[in-house]
Amino acid sequence: MIAKARYAGIVITVEKWLEHNKNLKKSHSYFMISKRFFDDHKILLLPCSYRLVYLFILSRCSDEVRDTVTLMPHQFSVPCGVKAALVPRCLHRLQQLQLLRYEFLKPLLEENRIEEKRKEEKRKEEKGATGVATHPPPPTELHGLIKIWNDHCGKLPKVKNSNSHRDKKIAVVWKQQTADAWIETVKKMAASKFCNGANDRRWKADFDFLLKPETWLKVNEGKYDFHNGPVSTAHTRKYDNLDMLEQEFSGGGSEQKN
Repeated sequence: MIAKARYAGIVITVEKWLEHNKNLKKSHSYFMISKRFFDDHKILLLPCSYRLVYLFILSRCSDEVRDTVTLMPHQFSVPCGVKAALVPRCLHRLQQLQLLRYEFLKPLLEENRIEEKRKEEKRKEEKGATGVATHPPPPTELHGLIKIWNDHCGKLPKVKNSNSHRDKKIAVVWKQQTADAWIETVKKMAASKFCNGANDRRWKADFDFLLKPETWLKVNEGKYDFHNGPVSTAHTRKYDNLDMLEQEFSGGGSEQKN
Protein backbone atom coordinates (compact mmCIF):
# COMPACT_ATOMS: atom_id res chain seq x y z
CA MET A 1 0.00 0.00 0.00
CA ILE A 2 2.90 2.33 0.69
CA ALA A 3 4.37 1.66 -2.75
CA LYS A 4 1.01 2.39 -4.40
CA ALA A 5 0.86 5.82 -2.88
CA ARG A 6 4.32 6.78 -4.11
CA TYR A 7 3.82 6.27 -7.83
CA ALA A 8 1.19 5.30 -10.39
CA GLY A 9 3.17 2.39 -11.87
CA ILE A 10 6.53 1.18 -13.11
CA VAL A 11 7.41 1.03 -16.80
CA ILE A 12 9.81 -1.90 -17.26
CA THR A 13 11.74 -2.62 -20.47
CA VAL A 14 13.59 -5.94 -20.87
CA GLU A 15 17.05 -5.67 -22.38
CA LYS A 16 17.79 -7.99 -25.34
CA TRP A 17 14.20 -9.12 -25.44
CA LEU A 18 14.73 -10.70 -28.88
CA GLU A 19 16.96 -13.35 -27.32
CA HIS A 20 13.90 -14.64 -25.47
CA ASN A 21 11.66 -14.27 -28.49
CA LYS A 22 13.66 -15.87 -31.31
CA ASN A 23 11.76 -17.55 -34.13
CA LEU A 24 8.46 -17.04 -32.31
CA LYS A 25 5.39 -15.74 -34.03
CA LYS A 26 4.03 -12.49 -32.74
CA SER A 27 0.78 -14.16 -31.80
CA HIS A 28 2.52 -16.53 -29.37
CA SER A 29 2.29 -15.46 -25.74
CA TYR A 30 5.31 -17.33 -24.40
CA PHE A 31 9.09 -16.79 -24.35
CA MET A 32 12.16 -18.96 -24.82
CA ILE A 33 14.33 -20.02 -21.93
CA SER A 34 17.09 -22.65 -21.78
CA LYS A 35 19.61 -24.09 -19.33
CA ARG A 36 22.06 -21.41 -20.41
CA PHE A 37 19.76 -18.86 -18.85
CA PHE A 38 20.56 -20.19 -15.36
CA ASP A 39 24.24 -20.54 -16.18
CA ASP A 40 24.54 -16.84 -16.94
CA HIS A 41 26.79 -15.16 -14.37
CA LYS A 42 24.35 -12.29 -13.97
CA ILE A 43 21.53 -14.63 -13.02
CA LEU A 44 23.81 -16.51 -10.64
CA LEU A 45 24.45 -13.28 -8.76
CA LEU A 46 20.74 -12.84 -8.03
CA PRO A 47 18.84 -14.18 -5.00
CA CYS A 48 16.08 -16.64 -5.86
CA SER A 49 13.35 -14.06 -5.27
CA TYR A 50 15.02 -11.64 -7.72
CA ARG A 51 15.22 -14.40 -10.36
CA LEU A 52 11.49 -15.01 -9.93
CA VAL A 53 10.82 -11.31 -10.39
CA TYR A 54 12.84 -11.31 -13.61
CA LEU A 55 11.05 -14.42 -14.93
CA PHE A 56 7.70 -12.88 -14.01
CA ILE A 57 8.57 -9.76 -15.99
CA LEU A 58 9.57 -11.91 -18.99
CA SER A 59 6.27 -13.75 -18.83
CA ARG A 60 4.29 -10.50 -18.67
CA CYS A 61 6.20 -9.14 -21.65
CA SER A 62 5.35 -12.28 -23.58
CA ASP A 63 1.67 -11.72 -22.75
CA GLU A 64 1.97 -8.20 -24.15
CA VAL A 65 4.07 -9.48 -27.10
CA ARG A 66 6.55 -6.67 -26.64
CA ASP A 67 9.62 -5.81 -24.58
CA THR A 68 7.91 -3.21 -22.33
CA VAL A 69 5.29 -3.69 -19.64
CA THR A 70 3.79 -1.46 -16.94
CA LEU A 71 3.28 -3.05 -13.52
CA MET A 72 2.42 -2.07 -9.97
CA PRO A 73 4.63 -3.30 -7.10
CA HIS A 74 1.81 -5.24 -5.45
CA GLN A 75 1.46 -7.38 -8.60
CA PHE A 76 4.74 -9.15 -7.72
CA SER A 77 3.54 -10.30 -4.30
CA VAL A 78 1.60 -13.47 -5.18
CA PRO A 79 3.62 -14.91 -8.10
CA CYS A 80 7.05 -14.00 -6.72
CA GLY A 81 6.51 -13.80 -2.95
CA VAL A 82 8.16 -10.38 -2.88
CA LYS A 83 6.71 -7.60 -0.77
CA ALA A 84 5.68 -4.49 -2.71
CA ALA A 85 8.07 -2.31 -0.71
CA LEU A 86 11.05 -4.45 -1.85
CA VAL A 87 10.20 -4.39 -5.57
CA PRO A 88 12.05 -1.11 -6.33
CA ARG A 89 15.21 -2.49 -4.73
CA CYS A 90 14.92 -5.65 -6.81
CA LEU A 91 14.39 -3.70 -10.05
CA HIS A 92 17.36 -1.48 -9.23
CA ARG A 93 19.59 -4.56 -8.93
CA LEU A 94 18.31 -5.99 -12.22
CA GLN A 95 19.00 -2.67 -13.90
CA GLN A 96 22.55 -2.63 -12.50
CA LEU A 97 23.12 -6.00 -14.19
CA GLN A 98 21.73 -4.53 -17.44
CA LEU A 99 18.91 -7.06 -17.58
CA LEU A 100 16.20 -4.39 -17.77
CA ARG A 101 15.43 -0.68 -17.46
CA TYR A 102 12.66 0.80 -15.38
CA GLU A 103 11.03 4.15 -14.73
CA PHE A 104 8.48 5.21 -12.12
CA LEU A 105 5.30 6.86 -13.35
CA LYS A 106 4.25 9.88 -11.31
CA PRO A 107 0.71 9.76 -9.93
CA LEU A 108 -1.83 11.77 -11.91
CA LEU A 109 -2.56 13.83 -8.83
CA GLU A 110 1.09 14.89 -8.60
CA GLU A 111 1.15 15.76 -12.30
CA ASN A 112 -1.90 17.96 -11.74
CA ARG A 113 -0.15 19.72 -8.86
CA ILE A 114 2.88 20.36 -11.03
CA GLU A 115 0.70 21.76 -13.80
CA GLU A 116 -1.17 24.02 -11.36
CA LYS A 117 2.13 25.27 -9.95
CA ARG A 118 3.34 26.04 -13.48
CA LYS A 119 0.14 27.99 -14.21
CA GLU A 120 0.44 29.89 -10.93
CA GLU A 121 4.01 30.92 -11.74
CA LYS A 122 2.83 32.11 -15.15
CA ARG A 123 0.05 34.17 -13.55
CA LYS A 124 2.58 35.78 -11.19
CA GLU A 125 4.77 36.74 -14.13
CA GLU A 126 1.79 38.43 -15.79
CA LYS A 127 1.02 40.47 -12.68
CA GLY A 128 2.33 43.98 -12.23
CA ALA A 129 3.72 45.62 -9.12
CA THR A 130 0.19 46.12 -7.76
CA GLY A 131 -0.50 42.38 -7.87
CA VAL A 132 -3.25 42.80 -10.47
CA ALA A 133 -2.96 40.81 -13.67
CA THR A 134 -2.18 43.08 -16.59
CA HIS A 135 -3.18 42.45 -20.15
CA PRO A 136 -1.69 45.20 -22.35
CA PRO A 137 -3.65 46.20 -25.41
CA PRO A 138 -2.35 45.42 -28.90
CA PRO A 139 0.72 47.41 -30.06
CA THR A 140 -1.36 49.32 -32.64
CA GLU A 141 -3.46 50.84 -29.85
CA LEU A 142 -0.52 51.68 -27.64
CA HIS A 143 1.82 53.00 -30.27
CA GLY A 144 -0.91 54.66 -32.34
CA LEU A 145 -2.05 57.24 -29.79
CA ILE A 146 1.43 57.74 -28.35
CA LYS A 147 2.85 58.36 -31.83
CA ILE A 148 0.07 60.84 -32.63
CA TRP A 149 0.81 62.72 -29.42
CA ASN A 150 4.58 62.84 -29.91
CA ASP A 151 4.23 63.88 -33.57
CA HIS A 152 1.72 66.71 -33.02
CA CYS A 153 2.01 67.85 -29.38
CA GLY A 154 4.34 70.75 -30.20
CA LYS A 155 6.00 72.05 -27.03
CA LEU A 156 3.87 69.94 -24.72
CA PRO A 157 5.70 67.14 -22.83
CA LYS A 158 6.35 64.13 -25.04
CA VAL A 159 5.73 60.54 -23.96
CA LYS A 160 8.91 58.64 -23.10
CA ASN A 161 7.58 55.56 -21.33
CA SER A 162 4.35 53.82 -20.45
CA ASN A 163 3.04 51.43 -17.80
CA SER A 164 0.16 49.03 -17.34
CA HIS A 165 -2.11 51.71 -15.82
CA ARG A 166 -1.58 54.06 -18.73
CA ASP A 167 -1.86 51.24 -21.28
CA LYS A 168 -5.33 50.34 -20.03
CA LYS A 169 -6.48 53.95 -20.44
CA ILE A 170 -5.05 54.07 -23.96
CA ALA A 171 -6.97 50.93 -24.88
CA VAL A 172 -10.22 52.58 -23.75
CA VAL A 173 -9.93 56.03 -25.33
CA TRP A 174 -8.26 54.93 -28.59
CA LYS A 175 -11.42 53.15 -29.71
CA GLN A 176 -13.63 56.19 -29.05
CA GLN A 177 -12.37 58.25 -32.03
CA THR A 178 -10.60 57.80 -35.34
CA ALA A 179 -6.89 58.45 -35.74
CA ASP A 180 -7.62 61.66 -37.70
CA ALA A 181 -9.87 62.91 -34.89
CA TRP A 182 -7.13 62.33 -32.35
CA ILE A 183 -4.62 64.17 -34.54
CA GLU A 184 -6.90 67.24 -34.69
CA THR A 185 -7.42 67.12 -30.94
CA VAL A 186 -3.69 67.03 -30.18
CA LYS A 187 -3.05 69.86 -32.65
CA LYS A 188 -5.65 72.04 -30.92
CA MET A 189 -4.06 71.36 -27.55
CA ALA A 190 -0.62 72.18 -28.95
CA ALA A 191 -1.96 75.50 -30.34
CA SER A 192 -3.68 76.50 -27.09
CA LYS A 193 -1.65 78.90 -24.94
CA PHE A 194 -3.70 77.88 -21.95
CA CYS A 195 -2.67 74.22 -22.45
CA ASN A 196 0.93 75.41 -22.87
CA GLY A 197 1.12 77.04 -19.44
CA ALA A 198 -0.50 80.50 -19.90
CA ASN A 199 -2.61 80.10 -16.78
CA ASP A 200 -2.45 80.92 -13.10
CA ARG A 201 -0.81 77.63 -12.14
CA ARG A 202 1.59 77.45 -15.09
CA TRP A 203 -0.06 74.13 -15.74
CA LYS A 204 0.70 72.33 -19.01
CA ALA A 205 -1.41 69.68 -20.64
CA ASP A 206 0.30 66.32 -20.97
CA PHE A 207 -0.48 62.92 -22.44
CA ASP A 208 -2.31 61.74 -19.33
CA PHE A 209 -4.61 64.76 -19.60
CA LEU A 210 -5.45 63.63 -23.14
CA LEU A 211 -6.48 60.23 -21.74
CA LYS A 212 -9.18 61.70 -19.50
CA PRO A 213 -12.67 60.78 -20.77
CA GLU A 214 -13.83 64.40 -21.00
CA THR A 215 -10.71 65.90 -22.62
CA TRP A 216 -11.56 65.09 -26.26
CA LEU A 217 -15.01 66.69 -25.92
CA LYS A 218 -13.75 69.84 -24.16
CA VAL A 219 -10.93 70.44 -26.62
CA ASN A 220 -13.11 69.97 -29.69
CA GLU A 221 -15.90 72.15 -28.27
CA GLY A 222 -13.37 74.98 -28.11
CA LYS A 223 -13.20 75.36 -24.35
CA TYR A 224 -9.47 76.02 -24.56
CA ASP A 225 -9.47 78.15 -27.73
CA PHE A 226 -10.38 81.41 -25.98
CA HIS A 227 -7.49 81.01 -23.59
CA ASN A 228 -5.01 81.85 -26.32
CA GLY A 229 -4.65 85.36 -24.96
CA PRO A 230 -2.70 86.25 -21.78
CA VAL A 231 -4.43 85.16 -18.58
CA SER A 232 -4.49 87.65 -15.73
CA THR A 233 -2.88 86.26 -12.64
CA ALA A 234 -4.74 88.71 -10.44
CA HIS A 235 -8.06 87.64 -11.95
CA THR A 236 -7.45 83.93 -11.59
CA ARG A 237 -5.69 83.81 -8.22
CA LYS A 238 -8.97 83.15 -6.36
CA TYR A 239 -9.54 79.82 -8.16
CA ASP A 240 -8.47 76.69 -6.32
CA ASN A 241 -8.37 74.30 -9.22
CA LEU A 242 -8.28 74.06 -12.99
CA ASP A 243 -11.93 73.03 -13.32
CA MET A 244 -13.15 76.21 -11.60
CA LEU A 245 -10.94 78.25 -13.90
CA GLU A 246 -12.33 76.48 -16.96
CA GLN A 247 -15.92 77.05 -15.81
CA GLU A 248 -15.33 80.76 -15.30
CA PHE A 249 -13.80 81.28 -18.71
CA SER A 250 -16.25 79.03 -20.54
CA GLY A 251 -19.26 80.62 -18.84
CA GLY A 252 -18.23 84.22 -19.29
CA GLY A 253 -15.84 84.02 -22.15
CA SER A 254 -17.70 86.61 -24.17
CA GLU A 255 -17.27 89.14 -21.39
CA GLN A 256 -13.49 88.84 -21.34
CA LYS A 257 -11.48 91.52 -22.98
CA ASN A 258 -9.34 90.53 -25.95
